[in-house]
Formats: sequence, structure tokens, C-alpha cells
Amino acid sequence: MNLAASPAEAERLLASGTVEADKVTVTTGTGGRIVELLVNEGDSVEAGQVVVRLDAASLEAQITQTEAAVVVAEAQHALDNPCLALKPGMPAGAGLKGV
Repeated sequence: MNLAASPAEAERLLASGTVEADKVTVTTGTGGRIVELLVNEGDSVEAGQVVVRLDAASLEAQITQTEAAVVVAEAQHALDNPCLALKPGMPAGAGLKGV
């Protein structure tokens, strides 16, 4: 009986334990200034866990600008198409429904 391992078997390593990463890249869906860091270096985190809070001021300004652009576009559209003009008290966007 031959107990010698083949060269392929001699290079195989079986082990159990924990795998740790030295470096992980984290990205966000949007940029911004970090106002709160919710974890510390070395903390365990799970997929989907919030790890930072970003300053919402720039995003809120973008929302305000976009809302203003919608109002301007609706006003221009109403001028170009008088039959679709908004009546007093109608919500924004009401004159564009079905267009």
C-alpha cells in the first residue's frame, strides 16, 4: 500500500478560521460632506448598514432648484399652450396631466 501523496494533493491546504480584509472600499450613491460617522475603524458592519450621515443642505438646495425649474417650465408651457393654463388653486403639474 502506497501512502505517498501526489504532487497535486501535497499542494492543497485545508483549514478553518476567519477571513479578515485589510482594506475595503466603500462608496456612496451621492457625494457630500460627512456630518456624522456612525462606526469606528475596526467595527463590524453588515450589508446595508448606515455608516455615515451626509450633509443634506446641498441636496435640499438641488430639490428647491428643481422644484423652481418645474414651476418655470409649467408657466412657459401654459404660455405656449393657453388651453392648458393652470387655474387658480390647481396643484402644480395639474395642467400637464395627459399631455
